[in-house]
Formats: sequence, structure tokens, C-alpha cells
Amino acid sequence: MPGAAATLPGYFDAPRREATILAGILMIAWIPAIPLPRVLHRAVGVVASASLYIYVTHWVVFPDFKDSQPVLAVVLSVAAGIAYWAIAVRIMGVAERSQSWLWRRRRARRRHTIPT
Repeated sequence: MPGAAATLPGYFDAPRREATILAGILMIAWIPAIPLPRVLHRAVGVVASASLYIYVTHWVVFPDFKDSQPVLAVVLSVAAGIAYWAIAVRIMGVAERSQSWLWRRRRARRRHTIPT
């Protein structure tokens, strides 16, 4: 963790942002679990599951609203990432089921063919 503390200052030219990011990195590294109220488990799980998709899509949504309504920009960025994640998971599930179906079909065909 000394590497993060040494390289982060000055990276964003915003000391508060850098301190927040460093705090997050240190929490991930040092705290094995963070207790949450049971009500938040599902919401935090969804955001955690969709975090890569939020990261990948935020640049499309965030810039349009960041100056006029920064809170709305964050909310819309997270919502867009979660929507993208949900669609991708559904598509991947369909693809996985199709692949499984094809595999079972090919296997059944091999059983019914007579070797010559």
C-alpha cells in the first residue's frame, strides 16, 4: 500500500478526491468485511456486480450532466451501468444455455451413430 500512497498525490490535482481514493484502496486492503444493514445487502450486491459495467459506460452519461447536475450525473451513470450489466448477463445466460443445448445435442448424435 505504500505504492498507492506514494503515487496518488498530485495525480488528479484534487487533494480531496485523492484522499477519498486512497481511503478506498486502504479499506479494500485492510478491512476483510464491512457490516451493512440487511436492507442494503441486495443494492450493494447489484452495484458491486455491475461495477465494471458502470466503469465502462460512465463516460457516455456522466459528462452531459456533470456541470449542471453532478448528483444526477452519478445516479444516471450508475443506472446506465446496471442496465448494461443486466442486459449483458441475460444475453450471456442465453448464450450459455444455447451452447449447453448444442453440446447435449451433439453428444446425443454421437451415441446414436454406428461406427464403421
